[in-house]
This record gives sequence, structure tokens and C-alpha cells, in this order.
Amino acid sequence: MMNKTSIEDRDQALMKKFRNIVEEKKQLDEQEPQNRPWPAFTLAGFIVAAIIVAIAYHMIPERVHTAPSPTPAKVKTAALKTPVSMPDPTLAEVEKPSIPDEKPPQEPLPESAPVIPAKEEAPSLKVVQPPEKAAPIETLPEIVNSTDATIKELVICRSIKNRQYVSPENRFSMKNGAKPVVWTWMNALTDKPPQELSHIYYFNGKRFCRVILPVPFPRTRTWSKVTMKRPAQAGSWRVDVVNKNGQVIARANFTVEI
Repeated sequence: MMNKTSIEDRDQALMKKFRNIVEEKKQLDEQEPQNRPWPAFTLAGFIVAAIIVAIAYHMIPERVHTAPSPTPAKVKTAALKTPVSMPDPTLAEVEKPSIPDEKPPQEPLPESAPVIPAKEEAPSLKVVQPPEKAAPIETLPEIVNSTDATIKELVICRSIKNRQYVSPENRFSMKNGAKPVVWTWMNALTDKPPQELSHIYYFNGKRFCRVILPVPFPRTRTWSKVTMKRPAQAGSWRVDVVNKNGQVIARANFTVEI
């Protein structure tokens, strides 16, 4: 940045150049007044004047920056005093809206607490429990030891020959229109003949039929049978041997497939 002295020196040099140009023009006019017309001299003067004005215009902002006057200092001090007196109302206005902004995040907390997915999942747990309650339906009567009669052998088979079981089996098929006959053979012993025992057949857990079998001797081989005629009879089967008191003293199982 140029100082005040350098600017003044430059202005003086320019003024000297301008004076020299004017003097040279005058001498040329005096020496050759006919060869140099007056309008050309006037145009040259305007050009020189424009150059000087342009130089002076560019010099003005530099002088302002390099030589500050005492009046701007007063303006600066006045500007500093005014903001010092304003902070109290401005801070109060800024802090007031910030207070309600902090309260709303605390209000939704009690609303979000009741919305817990665990309470909605509780009914699903109740839906899972019914199969456990249904399990006792499939529980079987307990087999007891009867003093009136005991079963030495209990066999599921395909046929009976000479009072003896033939082809023991616990799985039967109804493929190709087959109608298998399922035999339940047993060897019953008793110290108090005669006795009366029953074969009770169950299909898929439900009672199907009952066959009463007399036991007239201390050792009696007897049997019952069931014929599978319809595909709807395919499933899980069992046979309970029951005494006259309704107690189960033996049990056998078999399956019918399609």
C-alpha cells in the first residue's frame, strides 16, 4: 500500500508531465499555426484531461485507507457502545424458545412405555398351550396286576391255526383294495375259573368296539378279530384286555396303512 508522501510525489510528477505537454502544444501552435488545426488540439486536451481524472479517481480510495481521519474512530466507538447495551434482551429472546424445546422429548416417555410388543405377544403364548392340555386325552389307562386273571401272552397276528397264533404282525396294509383281518390272540391264566375278560379296540384314540371272551379254565387260549373294510379305518389301533372290574391288565398296538 502506498503512503501519503509517495502519492503526492506521483501526483506532482503527473502535473509536470501535463504542463510540459501543454507548453509543447503552445510552442507548436505558435510555430505552425496553419499546419495544426484547432479541433485536433482540443481533442488532445480532452484526452489528457480524461487520463488525469482517471488517475485521480484511482488515487482517492488509497488515500482514504492510508490516511484515516479521526471521524471514523468516533463511528467505531459508537458502534461498539450500541451492541454492548443490547445483549440482555437478545439473550432473553433466544433462551425462551429453547425451554419449551427441551420439555416435549420428556412428555412422550410415558406414552411410549405402554406400547410394548411383549404384551401383544402374550396371546400367542396362550395359543401354544392348548396342545399341552390336549396331551392328557391320549394318556392310556394304567395296566394293573389282577389277582383274578393274568395274561401270559398277548399277540397281534394275521391268522389262528390249531388254537395258536400264526404270522405275528403289528403293521397291516390296505393297498390295492386289500381288507386285512387283524387277530388278537392271548393266553390267559387264572386261579379262580371261570373268569370273563374283554378285548376293547380303540381307533385313533377313540373306542371302536368290545369283544367279550370267557375264560373257563385255569389256562385258556382265546382270541378276537377285526376286519378292515374301508380306507377310513387306516390309522393307529390298540387293544386293551379288561377284567370284570374294568381294569386294564394287558395292552397291544398295531397300525393299518393305505
